[in-house]
Amino acid sequence: MIHVSVHYRCSFMVFTWVCSSMFLSSCGDALSSLEGVKNAQLEQFTMSIVPDFARRGEIQNFTMTFDNAFIDRLAEQPAYLSEIRFGQGTSLRSFTMDGADSICAEVLISPLAEEGKRQPTLLFAADESELQVVGSFWVLPSLSQ
Repeated sequence: MIHVSVHYRCSFMVFTWVCSSMFLSSCGDALSSLEGVKNAQLEQFTMSIVPDFARRGEIQNFTMTFDNAFIDRLAEQPAYLSEIRFGQGTSLRSFTMDGADSICAEVLISPLAEEGKRQPTLLFAADESELQVVGSFWVLPSLSQ
């Protein structure tokens, strides 16, 4: 029993060391990947957004359609959606891919959101670059003012 107990402890220590080593080496890989992202080349594209306005205090469904240059770029190399930004005073409630050329998003516009033009931005990660797709829409006053 003592032999088994000691063996168990040794196995546990070895297991802990192996797991820690794997975790630390994974962290190192992750850190080097972050450096790659920081130094990545930023490619910019445009998208159209329908509708092109939303009212304060409402939930709006937007369809964002990518331009042909972005579609062609995706045909060369896949990219993965990493971030959707609609700006201050907005909250992304949900989104779905609507085919290869568009995304549908449900966005809550805060009653306190500033009125005016916005530039929603989608960020995509590719191997050696970051792809940014930008559109525009307007935040309008609430109808119940």
